[in-house]
Amino acid sequence: MNTYPASTDYFKAVQFPAQAFTLDSLRRAQFASDGLGLPTLAMGTSAVVFQAAVDEAPSALRCFIRSDASSRERYAALGEFLRDHDLKPYVTATTWFDAAIQVNDASWPVLQMEWIEGRTLDQYVGFLVTGSDAAGLAMLADRWREMIAVLQRAEFAHGDLQHDNVLVDQDGHLRLVDFDGVWIPALAGESAPTESGHHNYQHPRYSGAIAWGRWLDTFSAFVIYLSLIALSKDQGLWHFYNSDNLLFEKSDFASPRGTRIWEHLEALGNSEVTRLAGRLAECCDPGWAALNSLEMTIEPAWWERQGPPMAPSGKMSAVPLMPGVGTGVLSEPPLPKPPDPSYEAISQPWPSPPNRYQPPGSAVTSPGISPAQPPGQLAGQAQWWETATQAGGPPRRAAPKKAPAVLVAVVLTILGIALSAVTHGVAVLLVVVGLAYGTWGWRRANSAAGRSRKPPLR
Repeated sequence: MNTYPASTDYFKAVQFPAQAFTLDSLRRAQFASDGLGLPTLAMGTSAVVFQAAVDEAPSALRCFIRSDASSRERYAALGEFLRDHDLKPYVTATTWFDAAIQVNDASWPVLQMEWIEGRTLDQYVGFLVTGSDAAGLAMLADRWREMIAVLQRAEFAHGDLQHDNVLVDQDGHLRLVDFDGVWIPALAGESAPTESGHHNYQHPRYSGAIAWGRWLDTFSAFVIYLSLIALSKDQGLWHFYNSDNLLFEKSDFASPRGTRIWEHLEALGNSEVTRLAGRLAECCDPGWAALNSLEMTIEPAWWERQGPPMAPSGKMSAVPLMPGVGTGVLSEPPLPKPPDPSYEAISQPWPSPPNRYQPPGSAVTSPGISPAQPPGQLAGQAQWWETATQAGGPPRRAAPKKAPAVLVAVVLTILGIALSAVTHGVAVLLVVVGLAYGTWGWRRANSAAGRSRKPPLR
């Protein structure tokens, strides 16, 4: 069996689509390119993706670099499933083409998908956090919960829910990509995919082939939902983002309630966050297994409920409490639109949180904070929206004081006058030096003081 091509092999081939592809539609494809005219690409662990216009339709062409990533049979089953279940806009159909591209003297499959213009989930959350949009984060959490309810009622599991596989498109809708690990009833008897999902979103033990089934997404969907709810209450928690997660990491699931994120969630003092964090901690138990939907996992038992769950807007949630109740995708207002493609995404992780945390609404003081400090402040740190110069940059140099320079100038001047009777030349020199030094010191002190009052450059 031939070894699948590397990403660089595909990159070279698509520069000449008329020669590389075996399908007429792909031969005519117009590939997106960078400033040097070379095709742009996104690389993953199992495939490389190119953006192209195929018969004027914006498309993503996925070329596999591993033989075990997926198969024509799996995508054919997915296509048939989607014809019977309308899961738009969350999931859209894909087309598998056998032997569609020629690389290294062999032919390889190509997966054609709709190109989605938007932002990955972590980029979009960072955009909302930067804009201090608590309402937008709450709406995002609500939309996430609605989407998962729709998918799980349809018996669809993505298999790898994580920030890179969730997009928010330019119309403000959640979209899923990368369906290599999908579970649907038609695949129930098949072997589980070799990929077991992103480790910062999966149960420490109950994942991969062990969790292969209808409720495959429950744990990872819960992790994302709690992260969004918590961030809607306090955007300062975005300090835990490290470009490979939202709030939680693999180690947090192995030690529930024993790591810093759990402590910070508890310190928020928010009843909803506390309840959800407690239930997720219970799910982290090594013996836990996903036996139900996200909705049934996060909601208390019926005898504990005081009423139906409330959406962030204050209206009754449209998400059904029991499977089979409710219909279709909800016609709610879309999410705030993500920034246009020219927006510069956050390229570096946020600073690490300090050891002490000031919970929202707390009047308790500790070194570096005061009772008037804004809610959710990380103790001893400036708020997350303040610039690096204000929050953690080097301290400003103290302005030179005027008194020493003036005193030296006066002493030199008096000494010069006293010596005038002995030697006129030396006296004049001392007076001139004294006056010059005093003038220089005065101007320098004034100039530095003026600079220290100016706001930092942005």
